[in-house]
Amino acid sequence: KAKILVLFYSDNGGTYELAKEVAKGIESEKNTEAIIKQVKASSNSKLKNIPVASVDELKSYDGIAFGSPVYFGNISTGMSEFLSKTVNLWTNHALEGIPATVFMSAGSGAGKELAIQSFWNSLAVHGMILVPTGIRGNENIDKNIPQGNTVLGTTSLNSVKNTERPSKGERYLAELQGKTIAKVSLALKGTFM
Repeated sequence: KAKILVLFYSDNGGTYELAKEVAKGIESEKNTEAIIKQVKASSNSKLKNIPVASVDELKSYDGIAFGSPVYFGNISTGMSEFLSKTVNLWTNHALEGIPATVFMSAGSGAGKELAIQSFWNSLAVHGMILVPTGIRGNENIDKNIPQGNTVLGTTSLNSVKNTERPSKGERYLAELQGKTIAKVSLALKGTFM
């Protein structure tokens, strides 16, 4: 069975909503288990019962889906602080060959691709295998409302007024992203040990 961590940081819960959809996609694949954790304890009541991950436990997973809000075209401070503590894992090549994917939520559409690419830089340094979303599922997206998605990873536009956020389409793509990381993690399980 492939154990896949869905690791996120969220202020207002938007990234957590995407994390739940990614986990749903992971669990829809046979022989996979999704574990949802956050990088640090949150004061948000929706997140108070979500466990906090330790840096060292990252090496024990067969795949990791990382989620963060977009802050000024970059990853959030909370996620950045967590990743800065992974130096020991990097020194020991502990994350090499582990599949990784990225999803993000944003207040506006500005900077989402740049933020995902910035996130990828941190993961590539570890030798993780980057898993993008591509254009899968785009035919099922409502093109009449603003959507936050990219070919690099699912994103949501959380500040669009009078619409459900993440949108139905953004949730759908997050679930597909979960299926994809599950398939890649299963295919590569144990090959880099």
